Amino acid sequence: KNKTVTVQVPSSLGATLGLYGRLVVDHIGKHIPGSPNVVIESRPGAGGAVGAAYAFNVAPKDGTYVSEVLSAIIVDAIIRPGAKFNAAKFQWIGSVATRPAVVSVWAATTPAKTLAEAERTQVIMGSSGKSSETYMMPTLMNAVLGTKFKVVLGYKGGAEINQAMEQGEVHGRMQYWSGWTAGKPDWLRDNKLIH
Repeated sequence: KNKTVTVQVPSSLGATLGLYGRLVVDHIGKHIPGSPNVVIESRPGAGGAVGAAYAFNVAPKDGTYVSEVLSAIIVDAIIRPGAKFNAAKFQWIGSVATRPAVVSVWAATTPAKTLAEAERTQVIMGSSGKSSETYMMPTLMNAVLGTKFKVVLGYKGGAEINQAMEQGEVHGRMQYWSGWTAGKPDWLRDNKLIH
């Protein structure tokens, strides 16, 4: 009672993660004893690592600070030593939305059409950076499943990776299933992707 709870979003407030954060801010206060004031804070950077590091190292640890930590942060801490936080020590509450991730390849140009083939043949994947799931998921699959994904960094975002797939510059990328259904439904309809 009479306190303010801050909900931190690891992105700009105009993106999907900002929408999730605003939904939490609009409703969570009614479910916390004392009905505190709830505000939102944007802390973007490094694929969510900046926000996670702030929550872990600086933010109050008294229940008045809630951070929307991306699931990729757990993988990031495993595959890239030196993370400025320990994801295993966060107190997890739950998820706002289910966002299943898939690794997809362009059916017309990929040299591997099955997981078994990807374990024997190099497949080039596009990525926006090492803190992005477009890097982490193929890298984790290489370490755990023995795939031979070669991850090419430097794309500004998913739209640029999609264009690179169409042009044959890369074979595929990691994407959320909702990204395909909402952003490229024609690719799904026309069987242009193999997941």
